[in-house]
Amino acid sequence: NFRYAFEILHSSTVVASFFDSNIFGFIAFYGIMPLHSLVIFNMTMWGIKVLIEIIGMPLSVSLAKKLKKIEKLDIYDHGTNFNIFNMDARYSKESNKFDS
Repeated sequence: NFRYAFEILHSSTVVASFFDSNIFGFIAFYGIMPLHSLVIFNMTMWGIKVLIEIIGMPLSVSLAKKLKKIEKLDIYDHGTNFNIFNMDARYSKESNKFDS
């Protein structure tokens, strides 16, 4: 179900890219570039990342839908154990919400 996919993915990209661009930019270039130029550089880097996400979203959604149709599989993670030390990936047939 892609009802809120655009809003969720775009908002997470906007926030995560903002922090990523600014943290990386300041660590990598602070003292090398003038502060004003560094801020412009970081904001430009952030804007490019968000733009790429927005442009690429229709392709990502289209490919995900095609893959689900080919595999006849659309698993929802209800009751999944997200422990990083547990590699169990068994799902019941009830977890598959594929609607042909």
